Amino acid sequence: MGPCGGSWSFDRSLRLLCLDAAEIIEVGVRTRLAYVLGRRDRMGHIHLESLDGKKCAKNVHGRTALSAGSKLTVI
Repeated sequence: MGPCGGSWSFDRSLRLLCLDAAEIIEVGVRTRLAYVLGRRDRMGHIHLESLDGKKCAKNVHGRTALSAGSKLTVI
């Protein structure tokens, strides 16, 4: 094997690890978005005004949208 013989294997492994991590983050963000939107309006996926930035800054049940569930936990 030459000096670059194993680099393709390392590149492939690194790429797969990065894509796996990106998928975990994407699922977490999408889940959090659905949770916050559902607390704001259970039909929020249909009502476009539920995505208005000014309305999202308002309190929901005494908390802001970002603090509604503390932090995102990725398993």
